[in-house]
Amino acid sequence: MKKNIRIGIIMVLAFVGGFWLTQYVMKKLGAKDEEKQAEVWENRVEEYSSENNNPHMGDIIFQTSTSDQSFAIQEASNSPYSHVGIIERIKGEFFVLEGVQPVKRTALKDWINRGEDSKYVIKRIRNIEYLKTEKGKQHWQQLVDSYLGKPYDSYFQWSDDRIYCSELVWKIFNQLLGIEIGELKELNEFDWHSIEDQLLERYGDNIPWEEKIISPQAIFNSPLLIEIKSTY
Repeated sequence: MKKNIRIGIIMVLAFVGGFWLTQYVMKKLGAKDEEKQAEVWENRVEEYSSENNNPHMGDIIFQTSTSDQSFAIQEASNSPYSHVGIIERIKGEFFVLEGVQPVKRTALKDWINRGEDSKYVIKRIRNIEYLKTEKGKQHWQQLVDSYLGKPYDSYFQWSDDRIYCSELVWKIFNQLLGIEIGELKELNEFDWHSIEDQLLERYGDNIPWEEKIISPQAIFNSPLLIEIKSTY
């Protein structure tokens, strides 16, 4: 009888010990799995962040131009940015669609190197999924084709006959997505005091003070954009 009781106690202890040993081993293995999953997750986050910082089709890129009128644009809009364009990806290569003389595509590297100290900022429209669809791509191409080759508008008029850099960006996304990236202002709302002579030289006595204008800085300030990369 006593012998049976001892055997029973030993079996119970063995069972309990085995159970706790199994739990201990599973816990250790589970901890390792969790660590491994955490590591994989961190790698994915880093990979996503890295990919996110790369240029995408439809990103908007800003720089300080070295053109003759760059200083006037900076002074009038109280901004370091005087030129803006849209990044395109064509057959694996990146270009910038820009409103210069005339509207054209420029290799991204050349565009960056042309700016002051090769500095730039890239911003992206939130939730721009439309550009990934076939319909969106076709719509994009139609719009770009309608603007390519148009002459530069040095008088900053709000017409489609001639076009300047920030006007090109604003109008393309307005027609593509029905959004307004940046607030339009009248010419008289800008700060022309320090460059009044240049303004008179360009317009003479007929300064179109009520003309609607969109500046690179106004686009830069739009809450519809998120910053992706800056070298400033």
